[in-house]
Amino acid sequence: MGFMKKMKLSTVMATGVAGVLLSTSGFAQLPPGIMQQAGQQQQAAIDPLQMQDMTRQLMTIAKQNPDLVKRYTKAMKENPQAMQSLITKRNITPYDLQKAIDSASKTATQTQTSLQNQLPQPQRPPAANQTQAGGAQQANQAPQTAAQGAPGAAQQPPNLTAGKAVNLTASGDAGGLTDDQEALANKQAFKEVRRSAFPMSSEQIHTFRNDLDDTQRATAADPYHAPPKPTSTSMVVNLAPGSTPPAIRLAKGFVTSLLFIDSTGAPWPIVAYDVGDPQAFNIYWNKKSNTLMIQAKTPYNYGNLAVRLQNLDTPVMLTMVPGQRVVDYRIDMRVPGMGPNAKPMVSGDDLPSGTNPILLDFLDGIPPKESKRLTVSNTYAEAWLFEDKLYVRTRFNVLSPAWLATMASADGLHVYEMQKTPLVLLARHGKATQLKVEGY
Repeated sequence: MGFMKKMKLSTVMATGVAGVLLSTSGFAQLPPGIMQQAGQQQQAAIDPLQMQDMTRQLMTIAKQNPDLVKRYTKAMKENPQAMQSLITKRNITPYDLQKAIDSASKTATQTQTSLQNQLPQPQRPPAANQTQAGGAQQANQAPQTAAQGAPGAAQQPPNLTAGKAVNLTASGDAGGLTDDQEALANKQAFKEVRRSAFPMSSEQIHTFRNDLDDTQRATAADPYHAPPKPTSTSMVVNLAPGSTPPAIRLAKGFVTSLLFIDSTGAPWPIVAYDVGDPQAFNIYWNKKSNTLMIQAKTPYNYGNLAVRLQNLDTPVMLTMVPGQRVVDYRIDMRVPGMGPNAKPMVSGDDLPSGTNPILLDFLDGIPPKESKRLTVSNTYAEAWLFEDKLYVRTRFNVLSPAWLATMASADGLHVYEMQKTPLVLLARHGKATQLKVEGY
C-alpha cells in the first residue's frame, strides 16, 4: 500500500509539475494554450520508473537531512527542469541536491523575467491635473449644451474666466515658465556662459600676468642680473713662435666684430678661416672683406679660431672665451707689416715702426695715467704730453713737424708721436690747417 501511494505521488508530481509551476509562479494570466503545451512537455519528459528510483533515493537522504529535501521539493515545484537533472542519476548525493536547488532558483528567476516582458503593459492613468482640466471643460460645456438643447431657452454666454484658468493650468503642467522664472533662468544661463568664457577675475588675471612676467624675466635674465659691459679696443697680433694668442671675450646673445688691419691701418683681406667647435660658435664672413662676425651659441664653451690673411703665410690664431662680464664689441686686430692695401706714408720713416703699445693706448682713447692732457685750438684733434713727447690723436694727416712714430685704426683714426711743439700743421680736406697746442 505504501509503495502504491508513493508511485501515485510520483506520478502526480510528474504529470502536474507544469501546472504547479504555472500556478505557484504567478503566471495564471497566461493563455490556456501556453499552459497546456508546457504541461504536455513536462509530462512527456518524466518516466514513472525513474521517478520511483529518485523518490527512493530522496527518502534515504531525508533521514539524514530532511531540510535539504524539503528545499529541493519546493524548488522542484517552482522549476521542474531541475528535477530532470537527477532522474537519470543512480546515486544522488546531498551536493547534487544543492546544485539542483541553485540551478532551479536561477532558472526560475530568468523564466519569470522573460514571461513578464511578454505580458501586455497596462496603460498609464491620466495625470490628476489633466483629469481636473478635462472635468472643468466638461462642466463648462454641460450648461451650454443644456441651454442650447432646451427649446426657447436663452443662450448663456461662455465662461471665459474658467476657460482662461484651464488654459493656464494646462500650460503650467506642460512645462511653461512665468516671466520671472524665465528671466531668472536667462540670468543664470548668462552667468554660466560668462564663467565658462572668463573663468578668472580681473585681479586673478593681473596676478597671473605678473607671475608670467617674473618667470620669463628670470628665465631670460643673466646670472649676474646685468648685461655685460661692452668695449671696443685694439689688439696687436704677435706672430712670433711661443707667443700667446689674443683672447676674444664673448657672451651668448652678443655679436663681436673682428677687423684685421696692417701697421698703416689699412684693411688686410681675409682668405679663409676655421673654427675649433662649429657647434659652439656662429661665424659670418662675406668672403670679401677683412671683417669676421662672431657669436657664441653656448654660455661657457671655449674654442679657438684660425684666420688666414692675404699674402700672409702664418695664420692668425685667436682664443674665444664666452661667458665674460666684459664683451668685446669690436676689436681691431693689428697685424705687423704692410698688407696688400697699405697706405702710402706722408712723412717720417719710409717704413712703419714696430707696434708701440703706448701708441696703441692713445689710439684706443686710453692714455697712460702719467700723461697730461693738453689744450688744442679746435676739435679736430686731441693732444697729450707723456715722457716729454707730444702725442696727437686726429683723423687727419700731420704735415708738420715730422712725427717720430704713428699708428692708425681701421676707421681712419691716427696717433702721432713727435717732439714738443706749440703749432701742428694738419692736412684737412686738401687744405693746411693750423693746430695750436697749449698747457705744457
